[in-house]
Amino acid sequence: MRKISKMYQWSKGADYRNVCKWCRNLVKVKQRQRTAYKCRIYGVTETPETDWQPQHIACKAFNLDYQGVPVIQGGQRKKAAEDIEGQLSIADIPGVMPESKYKTYRCDPSAM
Repeated sequence: MRKISKMYQWSKGADYRNVCKWCRNLVKVKQRQRTAYKCRIYGVTETPETDWQPQHIACKAFNLDYQGVPVIQGGQRKKAAEDIEGQLSIADIPGVMPESKYKTYRCDPSAM
């Protein structure tokens, strides 16, 4: 998977109006004889594996103040309000959703 694809997956999408070059999380670092760009959220190392392209379309974490673990080390983004674990759906409450006009039959494996 490409690095930018990993960032789109982590941030849940792309911010098509911006490019990484304009993000405050993109830093320019001098390494020996070369200059490289690194994304603070993705991870900053001394290896070329974390080099970043400033012309990439920005991810949804554009200008986000992120203090967590870098993405390459398994960092997780905080869940959104709609992702609350254990939250009931309206379909889970009996009698709220209309009954189907079709009968559903369940196969009992012990009857076979």
